[in-house]
Amino acid sequence: MKKIIILISVLVLSLGLNYCNSCDGENPRVILNNGASNNASVQVQTSGGNTININNIAPGASSAQQSFAPGTITFTITIQGGATYTHTLDSVTCFDYVININNNAAVTQAVDRNA
Repeated sequence: MKKIIILISVLVLSLGLNYCNSCDGENPRVILNNGASNNASVQVQTSGGNTININNIAPGASSAQQSFAPGTITFTITIQGGATYTHTLDSVTCFDYVININNNAAVTQAVDRNA
């Protein structure tokens, strides 16, 4: 009987800890990393139609984490003294995205918060 109580306690604790780590429909989050040689400014067009400006991200620095509604997000990236280009992200709930900016392109890394 004592073994059954211990087994049930461990099972309940395990399920409780696993539940705490899961994402429940939370909005996607984005961080911009500037790997370009000059400052980067980014205009973000969210899936809801709002525009957010993130200005003067220094080379080697990152923006603060931003949360957006899921859907298509368009980033217009301008490198100071250099190129302007567009990067599109189809975002979904419960994912974190890291957008690595360089002098003429951007690459996205996605991380599932449920993993």
